[in-house]
Amino acid sequence: MSSQQQTPAGQGASLASVLVPAACTAAAYFIIFEAFRGNLTEFFAPRFKNSKKGRYPHPGVFSWIYNVYCVSDEELLTKSGFDAVVYVKFMGLCFKILMVLSILGLVILASIYNEGSGNMQGLMRLTLSNVEQKGDYLWAPAIMMWFFTGTIIYFIQKAYDRIIALRAIACNLGSKVQYTILVTKIPTACDTEDKIRAFLEPQWPGQIVNVSPVEECSEIEGKVEQLKKDSLALLKAKNKRSESDEEPMIRLGLLGLCGERVSAVSHYEIEVKKGIAEIERLKKRGGDFTGSAFVSFRSVASTTKAAFCRNEVVDEENWAFQNAPEPKDILWNNLFRVRSDAEHRTLELIASAMMTALIIFYAIPVAAGSALANIKELDERNDWLHGIAELPPGVIAIIEGFGPTIWRVVLMILVEPVLRSIIFYTGVYQQSELEMKFLSKFYMFLVVNIYVITLISSSVFETINEIVKKPLTSFELLAHSVPLVALDMIQYIALKGLSVQSAKIIRIPGLAMTGLFTSLASSDYERRKAMKPPLFAYGSSLAYAGLIWTLCTCYMAVAPLILPFGVLYFFLDYTIQKYNLLYVHVPEFETFGMFWPKLIRMMFQGLLIGQIALVIIVGLKFGYMQQSLLVPLPIITYLYGNFLDDSREYLLDDTGMALQNAVELDEKRSANEVTAYLMKEKSLKVWEHPAMRVDTYDPLKEVQELGVIGSEKRDDGDDADVKEADAKTRLLEDFELESGNKKNA
Repeated sequence: MSSQQQTPAGQGASLASVLVPAACTAAAYFIIFEAFRGNLTEFFAPRFKNSKKGRYPHPGVFSWIYNVYCVSDEELLTKSGFDAVVYVKFMGLCFKILMVLSILGLVILASIYNEGSGNMQGLMRLTLSNVEQKGDYLWAPAIMMWFFTGTIIYFIQKAYDRIIALRAIACNLGSKVQYTILVTKIPTACDTEDKIRAFLEPQWPGQIVNVSPVEECSEIEGKVEQLKKDSLALLKAKNKRSESDEEPMIRLGLLGLCGERVSAVSHYEIEVKKGIAEIERLKKRGGDFTGSAFVSFRSVASTTKAAFCRNEVVDEENWAFQNAPEPKDILWNNLFRVRSDAEHRTLELIASAMMTALIIFYAIPVAAGSALANIKELDERNDWLHGIAELPPGVIAIIEGFGPTIWRVVLMILVEPVLRSIIFYTGVYQQSELEMKFLSKFYMFLVVNIYVITLISSSVFETINEIVKKPLTSFELLAHSVPLVALDMIQYIALKGLSVQSAKIIRIPGLAMTGLFTSLASSDYERRKAMKPPLFAYGSSLAYAGLIWTLCTCYMAVAPLILPFGVLYFFLDYTIQKYNLLYVHVPEFETFGMFWPKLIRMMFQGLLIGQIALVIIVGLKFGYMQQSLLVPLPIITYLYGNFLDDSREYLLDDTGMALQNAVELDEKRSANEVTAYLMKEKSLKVWEHPAMRVDTYDPLKEVQELGVIGSEKRDDGDDADVKEADAKTRLLEDFELESGNKKNA
């Protein structure tokens, strides 16, 4: 049954039905991680130096939690990039704010609500529902909301200034893209390297070093993937023959189940030779010019100027200039066809329409899931469920508490790939841009479906019959029922934090696949593929964090009991994801803080929703004097949020650096060092499609990546991916060893 209908014991049982199994699940994750991280070092800490030799960070039992917390912003910046710092700073900011608000809310507001005369029982006595209509206690949430808002703005202001200071440090670190720009909308008349160079050279005489036109190579990509499969099959066949002294045989028919039996080695040798010949032919022929090119310059200053020329060179319809994305940040299939402005606007409109339709469609199953919170009503209204209300009380408590929450979690997980596909087909050609757009759209989707739809289905629908019978009491009924939905939100936050976020410490799908494929792997290629961690999902992780923040701010003055659960969520997310960003995930793009303004806007949006919701609830309780005190608050918050955007967002609105920083970097580096670096960039074909960079005669060999300028001096023999990710500085192990030596000294 719904929270307002439950007895005190039922409320406790409902909450316990989520908390107990979720807490046990989280404990199991941490125990598994602690038990196996010393054995599966390449999986649990692939970026840690010498992980292949069984070394792993912070070997003491659960010592990693404290040590990860102690890693400074600057240390994280040099190891994992500025986007990682932004992520961790946001989680830490939410954690600190909610910690302070928890103390204020539980000590002051919850105590006042508990003394109310609203005749509520159990946990519901700690909500605004326990304050009577027109009661003097309504001054408490009105006044406290002003304190809460001031506290939030104070912490946001400090964090924003800190992020801007850290960005200045980040811009002075090395980067593979500081010498390169991406030029799009190039006319077809300039479809070769020489023609592009000839057109641009007069604008930047003597500064252009490399020009890499982007050619369509989808056909080569398919051939290379097939060559890898054939080469791997050939390697396995040869290994099998050497181990058993018998010639392995295969059938050439459907799925290898029928057809002529031939020697596997001979067959795949022929297929590999055919594949090599075909790929070489396609490379020699070349692909169609796509209207884009990467252009590298001799200095960071020239690159910075070129990236911001804003079409001063030619008309607005052609030659668009921007900072080059990281090579691994490029979505090549979309870069092959950069949309015009008109096409882009049309695709954005279609995506918005699809997004709206998806929200409306998803509202139905989300609202239907709330029915699981009232087993008795389900029994009465559905003949095919007759008798379900006679289940043991403990089972009913688990279904009513755990059912709606897990239903919402599963529904949101299922919608993620759909939203990503919608955004991808709008034509974005950078993974970082896709993540940022996904963040905004998924956050809105979550707020509507998890907060708004749940609020309506769990409060308005629950009281609609009583409102129809007694329309004059509708305000009182709504004012009474809306705050009680907080129990549903608490259960959602607890389950999301303890069961879902905690699972990221062991990455269950990856752990299962790693265990399976490493046991079956017969080559270094298969082992690398099995151990490789996935791309860090900035978009979805930050969208969920925005949702949790919004839920907490919406109920912080209405049901302050929700705040400690928000603290728990952000503590787990901060600790687990900071470890993953340090030791697991290889950075594949760098936006230099472009996520941050979006996150701050989310925080203000959540705060505004909470303020407006409190204004409405206090009005429903006929607290008009208190309502008049609250009305200016959303206006002030909105204006301050806009001021913060206008005064600071421009410092984080792109991936470029200030010209002064660029000049300082050029002064630090010798011309010979830069020239050698750019020549290596060209020899490694950094700005070509990954399929073009594969060694045709050894396709299973790992492609060498270009590190940051000067990183060759620190080459320690680790994997190419690890070198690339950690070229900015030494690994944390070196930092720890130095600290230990200082202590010993």
